Amino acid sequence: MTMRLSFVRSVFLRFMGFVNRSNELCVISLFTVFVTLTIAQIVLRYVFSASIDWADEVSRASFIWMVFIAASRLVQKEGAHITLELLRGKPESVTEKLINIFVNLVIALFSALMIFYGERLMTLNAFTTAPATGFSMAIYQSIFVIFGVLSILSAVTAMLHPTHSLGEDSPI
Repeated sequence: MTMRLSFVRSVFLRFMGFVNRSNELCVISLFTVFVTLTIAQIVLRYVFSASIDWADEVSRASFIWMVFIAASRLVQKEGAHITLELLRGKPESVTEKLINIFVNLVIALFSALMIFYGERLMTLNAFTTAPATGFSMAIYQSIFVIFGVLSILSAVTAMLHPTHSLGEDSPI
């Protein structure tokens, strides 16, 4: 039984390594889109007195997506979210482990609410289109559900392997 659990745990942690690397690439890509469109829009407006109709909308959406995806990654990094430092003890103490589990359960609960209400918001606005691009607003609002799923995965990772939440040396 213990061997099976350790296998599942190692597979999950390896999967989360892939998810985290994908998140980082996604954040880098979204940041590049955001900066490129914003600079292009500024140059076009002030140098050529023209603009790209959809650039503001796409750059705003890419910024929002970038922030939510990066925030979901920060769930498993130690010190990247609010904790009760006053109650913390030594890193390996029972109090420290209980606080870690409690904080990650609260994050998972909040993330579950984001999934639930994000899906409701997407359903409500499925046929509403964005003014410049014509995309469904549900596409833009799907980040709430994506954020919820990624945050729950990150919270589970932080509970299963708290040493991975210590920072840059972590393989995850």
